[in-house]
Amino acid sequence: MAADTHNYGESRTFWERIAALAGRTAYREPMMGAGSAPQSLPADHELCIALGWARDRDNPNDIGPDMALDMVMRSPHYRERICRAVADELLAQKRSHACIRRNAQWLRRAAFFSYMRAVYDDPMRECCPEGVRPDDWLVLTEAAYRVMVGMAEEAVDRAAGYFYRAA
Repeated sequence: MAADTHNYGESRTFWERIAALAGRTAYREPMMGAGSAPQSLPADHELCIALGWARDRDNPNDIGPDMALDMVMRSPHYRERICRAVADELLAQKRSHACIRRNAQWLRRAAFFSYMRAVYDDPMRECCPEGVRPDDWLVLTEAAYRVMVGMAEEAVDRAAGYFYRAA
């Protein structure tokens, strides 16, 4: 007999709720049904609205909701925007970090490989450009990865607040 994967005493994380946007699975049982009220929105639409409200209106470069959606959907829809914003964010730290000063021309590429790691779980460590020290490349890609994932997690936390406040 198959083990019961659903823990009835444990509530779903908001990341699991957002993962429903990529399609339904049988990981959690029973499948959650939609209400029959004529004016209720489908749960997927409410999740997308919550992610939209999670965008920081004061920061035009807020890529958190875009990154969270790309991570969940495993799609490159916002890749260019995210990589550009993360490279610019790291470049702003150029004065305080010698590694970024030495390798400023490689920031966009480091952001791309970090994006691939975050979205597709593909580390691509062997893609260190010629002329860049491997330890510098590791610092650049790890910094870009942490910025991306950190912004996505902050956006998901804000979206969870909006989602549960509206419920």
